[in-house]
Amino acid sequence: MIILQLVTKRQYRGAELSAWNLSRKLIERGHTIVWVGLYPNHDDVLELEHAMNEDLPGEHKSFFNLQKAQALKKIIQTIGVDVIQANGAETLKYAVAAGMLGARKPIVYRNISQVSFWMKGSPLKKWVNGFLLNRADRIVSVGEASKNDMVKCFPVLAKKTSVIHRGVPVKSTDKTTAARLLKQRYALSDESRIMFWAGAFSPEKNPGMLVEVMKVLKGFNPHIVLLMAGKGPLFTDIQHQIEQEGLEKNILLTGYQKDLAPYYAGADLFVLVSHIEGVPGVILEAAMQQTPAVTVQVGGVDEVVEQDVTGVVVHNYNPGAFANAVHALMSNEHQREQMGKRAYEFVLSKYNEDVNTGKFESLYQQLTASS
Repeated sequence: MIILQLVTKRQYRGAELSAWNLSRKLIERGHTIVWVGLYPNHDDVLELEHAMNEDLPGEHKSFFNLQKAQALKKIIQTIGVDVIQANGAETLKYAVAAGMLGARKPIVYRNISQVSFWMKGSPLKKWVNGFLLNRADRIVSVGEASKNDMVKCFPVLAKKTSVIHRGVPVKSTDKTTAARLLKQRYALSDESRIMFWAGAFSPEKNPGMLVEVMKVLKGFNPHIVLLMAGKGPLFTDIQHQIEQEGLEKNILLTGYQKDLAPYYAGADLFVLVSHIEGVPGVILEAAMQQTPAVTVQVGGVDEVVEQDVTGVVVHNYNPGAFANAVHALMSNEHQREQMGKRAYEFVLSKYNEDVNTGKFESLYQQLTASS
């Protein structure tokens, strides 16, 4: 099969990396992948080996760009694409538009989040989303919470909405070595305990809450250090917040990091405080490095964190409560290690790359056979 994977940008971020990993496994199974970015990424471009790599022309300047839709139509028709996977709402819009322009192919929409959050009660947004989703042949959610949210918003889509978990690549890094190297790199003491966060510095990821958490933790244990990896519109604001609170030695901004595995492995805990998530891939990636998570309950978090078994779930956005959960786990090394091992076993069994790639492959075959 020739499968077109359409992503917002060919960048090193959650949804794109998930689609990239799936595409890599599909290539191993003998399929041809067309790896297309809706908008150009100007640095650290996520390339896919043994695939056609391309960006559609034009920046993101308007709600709809006819030139982009026509360019996508040309790719679909010229290459003879069999099926399109649209990873994100923006990509679904152009996959549907290309079909309306004459390049109709089966469309799989990968639902990575909660559609209700992005509509925020807007009748117009709901109408637009409904129009597009009705034109997808299948909607595949990352987890049950995302699926249930989709069906609650659009009951008519229930029959064509399902769950296929993402596959998490097996990539083990020695934790002792990783911790030592992180401490050397950031001039941390041997007594330091490392808390790690990775994501976009954006409102929905709520990075400012972690500054408030660290204000509390500093009083509990001055050796706890938070490393924050990523970039985004709130980066400068968070820098200023850290300086205003006098936490420059407690919170270190690492900037964008292409390879996060050494950070996951070297950390004692991973933390997540987002306002919106589907199934957080960062928690799964940390689990692959035997690092448990302390997280707020959001989206499908309870699908990937078993309370007091593979991590700790805090059921509110109170910085003090979150700090208490972190402090308790940081104070119990044996419990952390046991949670990390159980988290690793969980992700190996439920988020197996080969199993979930096979589910996508079967879905594509069903759609192409009936088209």
